[in-house]
Order: sequence, then C-alpha cells, then structure tokens
Amino acid sequence: MRKLILIGLVLLYVMSCAPFPRFTPMTKPASSNLEPKIDKERMGRIIKSYLGVPYQKNGTSLFGIDCSGLVVEVYRRYSGLDLPHDVDKLYKMVKKVKRNELVYGDLVFFALDYNQASHVGIYIDEGKFVHASETKGVIISSLEDPYYDRRYLGARRVIP
Repeated sequence: MRKLILIGLVLLYVMSCAPFPRFTPMTKPASSNLEPKIDKERMGRIIKSYLGVPYQKNGTSLFGIDCSGLVVEVYRRYSGLDLPHDVDKLYKMVKKVKRNELVYGDLVFFALDYNQASHVGIYIDEGKFVHASETKGVIISSLEDPYYDRRYLGARRVIP
C-alpha cells in the first residue's frame, strides 16, 4: 500500500512539473490586415504633445527632436519599448507591412538620401503620417504628397 501511495505521489509530482497546457489548441492564423493592439487615443495624445516641436539633429526632447527620435520617444512613452535612435536600424528590425495594409502606429520609411532608409514617420490613418521635418519640426503630412510618394520606401509594424 505504501508503494502505491509513493508511486501516486511521484506521478502527481511529475505531472505538476509538466508545462501546461500539454497541447496546443487549434487557432486561426493571424490575418496580416488585423488592426495592431494600439490604443489610438492614447498614442494620439502622445503624438499631439510633439506637434510643433522644432527639428533638432539627434534630438529626443520637447525642445527639439529628429525623425527617429520622435519614433523612439512616442513608442517609449506609449509602451516602454527601447527602439534604436537610427532610421536604418528601425527599418531592418521590425515586420514589413504592405502599403495597402498600413494601420495606425505603423512606421513609414522614405529614401531621402540615395536609396536607403533615411527618414521615418508614424502612420496615423487616412494616408497621413506624423514626422519631424527639418524645416517645419514635427508635423503631419500626406503619403500622397508627391515629395513623399516618390521617396516612399516601405513600412514596418512595431506592435503586431
């Protein structure tokens, strides 16, 4: 009898150490055009706090900010993410998104210098994005603006 109790206890112990669940439930594959888990209102308030802030090379404050600094600060304040303050690194590190699948919070990249990512903004719906312009500071622009349309390089999603 003691042996049966001991075996039972060993089995309970082994079973309690096994990871749960022991199976993977069948789920539908994620659709690429699902909205990311971004609270537009909350991120929008953060973005609005930067509108009008002057451009400053390598800046990341309310006194001056550059394009990648804007992305870094918005995502740091929104979710605590520590993104690189470098356009090319941002372009290479996150998931690609097709232009017709852009959703709020996606990063949009432009090739202003040569054919590499040299400018970034945050997509905010209806063909618009927020970015730090060297001449106007943090502003909202249209992807359809001929200047940006010609230089559009691609988009990336930070928060799937």
